[in-house]
Amino acid sequence: MGEKEKGIEAVPCASGWCSKIIEGGNNDDYGIATERQCLPRGPSDSEERCAKTEWNHKKVYMCFCQGDLCNASTTLHKFNLTFLLSALELLLLLCITV
Repeated sequence: MGEKEKGIEAVPCASGWCSKIIEGGNNDDYGIATERQCLPRGPSDSEERCAKTEWNHKKVYMCFCQGDLCNASTTLHKFNLTFLLSALELLLLLCITV
């Protein structure tokens, strides 16, 4: 029981820049494949971004990220979650008081 549990270790990229490539995700796809890679250097404008593009003759969604191995949520997604939770809380409050 005292053994250390084995798992995946995330090692930051030497340049500080990584990419995440998401293949699939269409309604007719069976599953989604995600691949993460270290980049030797970041984009010339040093801006993080995501876009649909073609990679190895396949249509993919690719992100260039700095420092978090492309795992962080964007501010917009965090805002949407906060808004959704606030709306649900208000709805529950209205249902209880009626």
